[in-house]
Amino acid sequence: MSSALRRAALFAGPGLVLAALVSAGALAAPVPGRAALGVNPRDPKITWVWLESRGLFTTADGGETWVAVTSPRLVYRITFAPAGDAVWLATDDGVLKSADGGKTWTRAAVGKPGSHVVDLVVLGDPPRVFAVGEEGVYKSADGGKTFRNAGVPGQAFHLYRLRASPKTPRQIVVASPTLLYRSDDAGDSWARQPAPPDVDFAALVWGVGEPPSALAGVRTGVYFSTDGGASWKQASPDVAFVRALWAPNPSNPKLLLVATVPWASARPDDVPNAKILEKGLFRTTDAGKSWSRNLTPDGGAVVDLAFAPSRPEFLWVVTELKGVFNSPNGGDSWKAVTPPAP
Repeated sequence: MSSALRRAALFAGPGLVLAALVSAGALAAPVPGRAALGVNPRDPKITWVWLESRGLFTTADGGETWVAVTSPRLVYRITFAPAGDAVWLATDDGVLKSADGGKTWTRAAVGKPGSHVVDLVVLGDPPRVFAVGEEGVYKSADGGKTFRNAGVPGQAFHLYRLRASPKTPRQIVVASPTLLYRSDDAGDSWARQPAPPDVDFAALVWGVGEPPSALAGVRTGVYFSTDGGASWKQASPDVAFVRALWAPNPSNPKLLLVATVPWASARPDDVPNAKILEKGLFRTTDAGKSWSRNLTPDGGAVVDLAFAPSRPEFLWVVTELKGVFNSPNGGDSWKAVTPPAP
């Protein structure tokens, strides 16, 4: 299974939950190639991208020019410290950190030396770091120098994903293929949370809006929760086979982007109420009551999407065709900025 399909984006908050949840069939849909995107939270023109078979690149001018950076064989996630002063990588050889644009790196093992790290989140200053390794969810209290197991129950941890709330940084959520765990004390303890219906894998956005309120998308449409995820109701059946969901503006829970990938064997009667059955990228500005045209820039499925909270309308995407694009207007128009082939 492609790590691009397994990758999820989660944002935790104290109230409403926004989530895109992928069914088992959607996970089986092929999306060639793997990729990862990371955008500096202070400046969306400072971006990092890793493309399978090409490697790791960084740009400081919105993709006009790129610098190739030596990297491990696989990069699963690229993220930044909240201040944007360091870039962090989840890789097939632990966690890497650079504070000088990739000229030098520090490395930390997560679990056994050489184990893959499939997800990573960096919180606060000094940074508290959480990582998902092959043997569990791990926590670092010393800025990523060392990691200890955070005590999240489960198995098949390569399928787990995590994120933290931009508003409540001590709250961490972990999504597995079948359930959710939440910590309200920076990972010292964990409580199991009810999962939305028809969930096999989650790309969760939790706590968008003020006061925080909630939404979720699954194979059969978009669902919402007003009680912190304890119960779910359908809000929109229009989009189907949702693979991922993003909320670019944490203060606006009605603005959402979803990536869709139908099953290879999908038929209209699998989701009889759906109006959108094609693979692509779609936007809603009214919490799923209506949806835009397909915004995908080159016709390929969107493998990853990233944005800076400082400018949520400035989007970056990587598609299954390994094209890299950015948009200054929320996806209405795109500019091709793919790094050069080696």
